[in-house]
Amino acid sequence: PSPAPPAQDEAKAAVIPAKPAGEGWRVQLASYTKPEQAKKGWQELSAAAPELLADREPLVEEGQLADQTTVWRLRMGPYAAYSEAAGLCEKLKSRGLDCYVAEAGS
Repeated sequence: PSPAPPAQDEAKAAVIPAKPAGEGWRVQLASYTKPEQAKKGWQELSAAAPELLADREPLVEEGQLADQTTVWRLRMGPYAAYSEAAGLCEKLKSRGLDCYVAEAGS
């Protein structure tokens, strides 16, 4: 028998370590101190802008601040071109949501 397909998280967010620089651009939507908060944040943000986010898969990337605090960054991407990421961010901002464009690995 073939193995069962992997279970999919209800929030559709995969926690992954930060990628090395040079792998494109991300749109950062928020950052949190716990991965569970990032998953809940995704549910709230995708409900606030379903026409922009509902059919997308978020990234939850683990990162560290300068003081060594671990954070969980809720991001979209990767996007090959900065302009593609910036375009999505501008559309999100026009709906009252906060975001910024970050290089992968940052």
